[in-house]
Amino acid sequence: MSHNVIAESDRLFLRPVVQTDIDPNYIQWMNDPDIVKYMECRFQKWTVQDLEDYVVRMEKSEADHFFAIIDKQSQDYIGNIKIGPVNQHHKYAS
Repeated sequence: MSHNVIAESDRLFLRPVVQTDIDPNYIQWMNDPDIVKYMECRFQKWTVQDLEDYVVRMEKSEADHFFAIIDKQSQDYIGNIKIGPVNQHHKYAS
């Protein structure tokens, strides 16, 4: 299991998304209309460079948090979740 685990359940754990997560499967997933039809990312075709830049922005952001959802047993990356921007003053995020 990753040493950067943020949260976990019996079956899954969350960890920050890293550059090595951006592989051909991830690119295909991000550009699949059926997978992203309810996500904000659906409005563009993603390239490797777009996703690498996005991960860098999330790593540098103090208000946004971007996590990979990992299956514990298989260690497969099965999804992601972005929380933010976090409003530190009012203590909420979307």
